[in-house]
Amino acid sequence: MKNFDESAPDFPEPDREQRSKAHVPRRVLLAAFILAATALILGVSGWILFHKARDRPELDLDPHFVVETTPRTRTYHWTVTKINASPVGVNKSMVVVNGKSPGPLIEANYHDRIIVHVKNGLVNAGTSIHWHGLYQNGTNYYDGTAGITQCDIPIGETLVYNFTLDGWSGTTWWHGHTGTQHTDGLFGPIVIHKPNETVPHYEEDRVLVLSDVYNTWSSDLLSEYLNSNPMETIAEPVPDAATINGVGQFTACDAFPDSFCDGGSYYNLTLKPNKTYRLRLINAGSFAPIRFSVDRHVLTVIEADGTPVVPIEVESVMLQAAQRYSVLLTTNQTPSAYWMRATIDDGMFAYINHHMNPETLGMVRYTTDSTAMPAADSRPGTERGTAAQDLNVHELVPADAVDAPSDISLAIPFTFSIQRTYLQNWRSFVNGTSWEILPHGQSTLVSSTARDASLGTRSLCSDQLIASVDGVKVLDFVINNLDDGDHPFHLHGYKPWIMGAGRGRYVGTYLNMTNPMRRDTFFVPRFTWMVIRIVTDTPGYWAFHCHIAWHMAAGGFFQLAVQPNMMADVTLPNDIVSQCQSWLS
Repeated sequence: MKNFDESAPDFPEPDREQRSKAHVPRRVLLAAFILAATALILGVSGWILFHKARDRPELDLDPHFVVETTPRTRTYHWTVTKINASPVGVNKSMVVVNGKSPGPLIEANYHDRIIVHVKNGLVNAGTSIHWHGLYQNGTNYYDGTAGITQCDIPIGETLVYNFTLDGWSGTTWWHGHTGTQHTDGLFGPIVIHKPNETVPHYEEDRVLVLSDVYNTWSSDLLSEYLNSNPMETIAEPVPDAATINGVGQFTACDAFPDSFCDGGSYYNLTLKPNKTYRLRLINAGSFAPIRFSVDRHVLTVIEADGTPVVPIEVESVMLQAAQRYSVLLTTNQTPSAYWMRATIDDGMFAYINHHMNPETLGMVRYTTDSTAMPAADSRPGTERGTAAQDLNVHELVPADAVDAPSDISLAIPFTFSIQRTYLQNWRSFVNGTSWEILPHGQSTLVSSTARDASLGTRSLCSDQLIASVDGVKVLDFVINNLDDGDHPFHLHGYKPWIMGAGRGRYVGTYLNMTNPMRRDTFFVPRFTWMVIRIVTDTPGYWAFHCHIAWHMAAGGFFQLAVQPNMMADVTLPNDIVSQCQSWLS
């Protein structure tokens, strides 16, 4: 990502008449002609040959990190600000931490304590940070979900998130959970180590944060999406490109004539020959599934959403929004440079964005020749030249076998749809209710919204759909996706068993109790069902929602309140309470 000082003046540009009269030397015209011709001949690869490869050393894991069982406290100081930057070459506004997107890496061990001082340096908005997939057992108030577990951090104030990892290990991420701030760049990686993790041997690991990118401020896109009243169908905004660790390409500069645009650059990953690397892949995007591959290399999947899995060799991996995978890459080909590809899957898009760059390239380089480039005819696939094959998620089997409990206490329906309201606008619904965030200064946890509520699912405060569960129970969520689109769902605070899935609605089909897959973000295609199972042993108010940013903002939210009466008696941290009060004063 190319950072610009937010206090710096805009790039001076002559007006159109001045530009038309400006003298252009012949050598510049000749160079431009050669550049354009080369780009046409070589395509995107040719274009980016003229751009500098970029590293992101701040996202590198610590080579001297000690993986151990002794708990330690790790402290971070972050400031959330709005800057101008160009992740794919188009200058745009972004929301970032400490001036970067992706933001700071958190690297820790599985029993460590994490303390993050988050200062809201925005000038006109609150903010919050969610720690995706982490259990937050005993610290529900630091889950970071605005309107549910906290109020937004007020402008100029600091919230100190303080929690232990409670045995969680693997690959995950943090992101903004206020409005669509994460769409504008508010996210970063988390890597949690564990001694004797049940994965094959590897020598080093690297983090690769993938994301779709919008060159337009997300609030403007969201306003258009939520107010498309005359439309007979609703179309989620389609991204313009993708990035690998905040770096990508976008060459349709004419689509944004008022913005600086240089075509972008590519991320450079320098490795060593004949070594096995663990690539920790994270889809931090807002909408698009992203397929990851490395030309002429086999990938071995060994982890999904923090669950080690029986190794599977593949040629590519599709990551839905918010999902993570670890894959092993062995640098056993001829020492050279190879393209790694982050390819946007357009199967969920309702219209064609003719300016979109569907495939972002990065470079895997293991050669002493620092100028080496991938072969001009390089294509996705292995050294055998076969077409890339995706991971089949139904083949994932946890390496640490844990059977699901067989006797359930209750089942809760979770029926998702997108409907047109009586106001003629479009909203996402769960069980017939479209969620609206509570007004500033309120959250369901702080207000104890579900206290003394009857058990079961109720719509409280008109649009807070909350399922209240008392005590430790075995609970099934029966998800029926009635929408004609696909949805990646995420349940906060838990890592559910995936008990079964199929076409149509669930009608009591057989469920797998024997070591089902466990993950916190699960993909439910259009017009299909899925049953997930949890044991309600983590008290708190937990969000359960579609992780497509536009569907979250449009109301696709549900809350699970585990032991709400007990939570009402919990003494909340002073800053959690005082920051809610700040919005009311």
